Amino acid sequence: MLTAGCGREEIRVYEAPKERPATATAGMVPDPGGLGGADPHAGPSRPRLSWQLPAGWQERPATSLRAGYFVIAGPHGQEAEVTIIPLAGTGGNDLDNVNRWRAQVGLKAVTADELPRLAQTVALGGGEGQLYDLVGDSYEADDQRTLAAILRRDGMSWFFKMTGPASLVGDQKGAFVEFLRTLQFESAPPVSPAAPGPGAGSAAEARPAGLPRFQVPEHWQTQAPGAMQAARFFPRDAEGRAEISVAMLPGDGGGPLANINRWRRQLGLGPIGESELAGAMQPRTFGAQPGYWVEIAAPESGRRLVAAAVQKGNQSWFYKLSGEAAVVDREKPVFLQFVESAEYAP
Repeated sequence: MLTAGCGREEIRVYEAPKERPATATAGMVPDPGGLGGADPHAGPSRPRLSWQLPAGWQERPATSLRAGYFVIAGPHGQEAEVTIIPLAGTGGNDLDNVNRWRAQVGLKAVTADELPRLAQTVALGGGEGQLYDLVGDSYEADDQRTLAAILRRDGMSWFFKMTGPASLVGDQKGAFVEFLRTLQFESAPPVSPAAPGPGAGSAAEARPAGLPRFQVPEHWQTQAPGAMQAARFFPRDAEGRAEISVAMLPGDGGGPLANINRWRRQLGLGPIGESELAGAMQPRTFGAQPGYWVEIAAPESGRRLVAAAVQKGNQSWFYKLSGEAAVVDREKPVFLQFVESAEYAP
């Protein structure tokens, strides 16, 4: 990463990694698209992205999933996060992405007809992108608010997202929009592929860097990962009724209480307090790695969620099974075996 000072603002340059998905092989993560044919993660080049950092934003180390990661401190211990996620291909359709983000802040899904009214056109990367401003209806001080912008260019989808307390995100919206305006892309020279070694082309060689090896159940169908996801699946006989996702966040990912309340919001439930945390989670060792798992049910909607968090070094891996209660209950034993099967890079 290149760095250049500019008064109180800073410029950063990021070269997006060109990762390829695993090929379909028993016991490994298959083609993320589950479609065969063209590689959905292949791109024509590896773009370099530069930005001008607003005053008060603190940059944190990027990861294999994040091209940029920033933290903004607010009053009374508040904190907001900004992430940049590059994905090859379309990265899913806008309606699904927006409805996923709406669920995360406790909002109901919208229809395709309603979606255009929620989009704001903003200057982004030398062109224009769509910005969505999502905040709970009550707009209380502790509500979560998300600003999410989408840009598609040169065979890649870029997701720029700010999440945090509604008041802090509201105060930082102008800085976020200006940050998007300063983003610049430039194409990097083509990189010649390295000579293949022994076993080249195997699923173990082809899976995205840092992604654990999994024992994927035979009846799970892979899908292209969404924003913030490293892998995604659904049971073949329950497409659209249940989903399994894998994601990675640095550190403890915000801690058990914040994670559990985020998952509760996704089911339309209210948050719990610190005093209720011990009864809402169960510590568990997955393989040799410490972690915890939770079960959350929303009887009114008939939906259920089972989630596991696994700590590996300075990273946390999150596994989530969510959907219709009957499907989740059926898949729970297989899901836990899937989590136990994960082998992490040293």
